[in-house]
This record gives sequence, C-alpha cells and structure tokens, in this order.
Amino acid sequence: MFSRDYFEIVPTDEIGDKNISPVLRGDNTLGVELWAVRHVLVYAHQQILNDSSMPDPSEYLNHLLIVNLLHPEMTTAWNKRKALLRKGRMSADLEMKITKLALSRVPKCNEVFAHRRWVIQNNYLSGW
Repeated sequence: MFSRDYFEIVPTDEIGDKNISPVLRGDNTLGVELWAVRHVLVYAHQQILNDSSMPDPSEYLNHLLIVNLLHPEMTTAWNKRKALLRKGRMSADLEMKITKLALSRVPKCNEVFAHRRWVIQNNYLSGW
C-alpha cells in the first residue's frame, strides 16, 4: 500500500559526485532532487502520452504518479487517472492518498482539488 505522507522537491545545485538515485525516501516522505525534476518529468510525460506503447500497466501508473506529483497542474494526467478509476483499475482510497501527497507540495492546486471532488461526487469512495 502507498504509505507516503509528504512529497517535496529537494533543492540541489547540481548533480552530486556519486552516481545515486535522485529519489529520496524517508519514513513517510518522498523527495526528488531538483536537478532531476526536468529530466524525470519530460520522460514520464512522454510515456503517459504514449500509453498504448506501454505493455506493463504498473509502469504506466508509476509514470502517471510521477507526472501528478511533479506537475500537479497538468489536467491531462488527472483525466487519465479518472479514466482508470472508471474502468476499475484504480482504488479511490489510493486516489485520495495521492491527491493528499500532491497537496502536501502544492497546497492550493485547483486541479488536485477538482480531482478529489470528482472522486467524492461520483461515489467512488465508500463511507464518505
């Protein structure tokens, strides 16, 4: 299960001396070093736009999550999540966790709030 509570872009001036992953994980936090954001976002965005070429659904979801977290203002990525939710390929509870994570970084993002509202209004959540 997805157990991260916070997401942040970690300011760094340049690539470190070591060849390590720019993804940083803490107890309940997830971060990406600033130098890698552009590269990772461009790659993930290209992958979700070419979703028909991706044989592994979990890989597609990972790329979609990257775009949602690094660029939460991108309506296209949230619409792709809605389509997957309609098809029953995603959990509404997970959607709420992902939107909470996106809001931990960009607390006033209209696209994230619109997605949360859509999930709730369309009765995808039980007990809400």
